[in-house]
Amino acid sequence: MRKSVLVPTAFIAGMVIASAGTATAAKLITSKDIKDGTIKAKDLSPALQKRLGGTGPQGPQGPPGPKGEPGAAGISLFTFADTAVTPAIDLSGPDVVVTSTAAQLPNATGAAGGPIEVPSGPGKYAATLTVRVQTTGAGTYTCAVQSSTNGGTYVDLDRVTADTNIMRYSIPTSAFLPDTPRTFQYRVVCNDAAGFRIVTDADLTVMVALEKI
Repeated sequence: MRKSVLVPTAFIAGMVIASAGTATAAKLITSKDIKDGTIKAKDLSPALQKRLGGTGPQGPQGPPGPKGEPGAAGISLFTFADTAVTPAIDLSGPDVVVTSTAAQLPNATGAAGGPIEVPSGPGKYAATLTVRVQTTGAGTYTCAVQSSTNGGTYVDLDRVTADTNIMRYSIPTSAFLPDTPRTFQYRVVCNDAAGFRIVTDADLTVMVALEKI
């Protein structure tokens, strides 16, 4: 004859609940179980927050860019006038031409004066004119560098007064290249209203550097 074993109902219920709890705890939570936008930065560990907020390592250097176009070549222009005045020029009265690039003859090396021909733009140029006038006598006198454009009237670029036997100065100028080519001639004129100065030597050097754009 079999023996019957009685198991309390409460015990069976407890085992069922415990088993269910164990199965739930063992389930792996994946990204499918997380609704978008529900995880905030504060929900992450401090170490992970620090990694997310920091700057990453520098990436590799990119390839070099293409080579740029070569710049425009510069152009140098030069003219001069060097006159040993024989006989000496008396400066009494109005302006007297003491040296001129238009009248410059070849010197010992064959170099000659003449006009400077400036091409049309776009571009810019810079010029330096250097003057030296040697005189004898006493009192003050005045000299000016003048330029003529395309054979036109000469106009003063600068005018200087001195009371020494040698006047020497430079004039720096710069401008944009003109819309059309131009030709420039230069000369030095002097005068002495008192009539006590004579010029024995004079020279003028003009150097121009221009760059086409």
